[in-house]
Amino acid sequence: MGAIGTAPRVRKSYRVTKCVDSFYSGGALALSPDGITLAAANGDATSLVTMQNGEVARTLDGDTEPVTALCWDTASRTLWVASRSLTVKRYEASSGAELRSWKPR
Repeated sequence: MGAIGTAPRVRKSYRVTKCVDSFYSGGALALSPDGITLAAANGDATSLVTMQNGEVARTLDGDTEPVTALCWDTASRTLWVASRSLTVKRYEASSGAELRSWKPR
């Protein structure tokens, strides 16, 4: 505390610390069979989280409808994402590239 009539000392520099990103807001979760990556539904997007350090490796964009189901292939290379719009998308986990999309007519 400063004396009466003097301004309090304000810190002007701060040390950078690691910040945890919010990657889960409730919904589907799927751990890859190799245990390295967690797929977490986050609204209409899907976050791929590295289990070793808890960082979001990439985010897969959705189709404006909430994600309802997630499924990995047995080799942990491909992720299937289903949404409320009845669309199913297949992604390559390492690049985040959409490989194929299915939607009922």
